[in-house]
Order: sequence, then structure tokens, then C-alpha cells
Amino acid sequence: MKWACFALVVSAFLVSTGQATGVEPLVMVPNGFLTGNDWRDKTTSEQTNYAMGVVDGFLFASAHERAGVSLGWIRECVVGMRSDQLRFMVLKEVEASPGQWHLNLMHSTVYRALLDGCPNSPKAR
Repeated sequence: MKWACFALVVSAFLVSTGQATGVEPLVMVPNGFLTGNDWRDKTTSEQTNYAMGVVDGFLFASAHERAGVSLGWIRECVVGMRSDQLRFMVLKEVEASPGQWHLNLMHSTVYRALLDGCPNSPKAR
């Protein structure tokens, strides 16, 4: 679960730039939370959860891009942030919303945690 949250933030930086060929270019995301070596050192369960979180993030970022919503502020927010800081931000939001625990909305929960916790978020402006 913890790694899925991190993956969402990392993948939210991806910006789809579709080309005439219909093939999406590879976009480098600077300063992600894990290296390949870090991921390899995780348990199988943690590796799986991380991968699921990244895919959730791709879907989340893509939906926001289609709606014209920029997620660029997230990068500025998490630069220099420790993973445990992010985890506690998300934990606070999860604990505040027990009525949503059964829904497939963790990606939105992480987003709300960032909106509430980041001084440069659209909500804080």
C-alpha cells in the first residue's frame, strides 16, 4: 500500500504528449522515489503494489490531462520530501475518510492529501 501511494505521485508527473503516430513517447520523470535497485530489494508483494500504483497514477494523470488540469505543482511539492512524509500525509487523509475505504479511490485520496499538504497546491493558492 505504501509503495502504491509513492508510485501515484511519481507517475502523476508523466504528461502524455500524443503524436500523429498514436504512439506515446517515453517521458523521463526526474527524482522518482525508487531506483531499479530499490525496487529489486522489495518483497514480491511490495514490487506488485508499486507497479499497481504506477499504473493507477498513469490513469489518474491521463484523466486529469484530458480535463485540462495541470499536475505540475506536485513535482515542486515532493522535491526533497522523504517517503515517510508522503506516507503520513496520505495516512492522515485516509483516516479522515473512513466512509470511502471500500471504494477504489486511493488515487483520489492521495491527490487530496497532496492538495491539503502542499503549500503550492491549487487549493492553497
